Amino acid sequence: MDFNLNFHPLDNLIKDKTSFYLEALVPFIDYKYKKYLIIYIKYKELTSLLDALEDITHVESCGFNCKAKSMDDVINGLIGFMPKDFSDNIRQMKSMIDMMSLMNTMEQSSGNT
Repeated sequence: MDFNLNFHPLDNLIKDKTSFYLEALVPFIDYKYKKYLIIYIKYKELTSLLDALEDITHVESCGFNCKAKSMDDVINGLIGFMPKDFSDNIRQMKSMIDMMSLMNTMEQSSGNT
């Protein structure tokens, strides 16, 4: 599966980006040290997130103030984080639903004339 691993909204909240550099090093570290490095990275990320959540202005500036106007807004927001094949299927299903809705509307309006 092809995931979009380059971006996650929570990453925007983290002001100290050193954990991202450490994360890039994980594949190159000896196996016996990987677990400790990964735990340290996640600890740094968690403490950074907790600090960031104290600053509502920063949270909102990172895009955490979206007001969904419809279910389409929510679906479109989720699609970017799904595996490509799954997101393509969701887009196709949404297109079919939109087409069926349009056909129903046309059928109803032609029946009323």
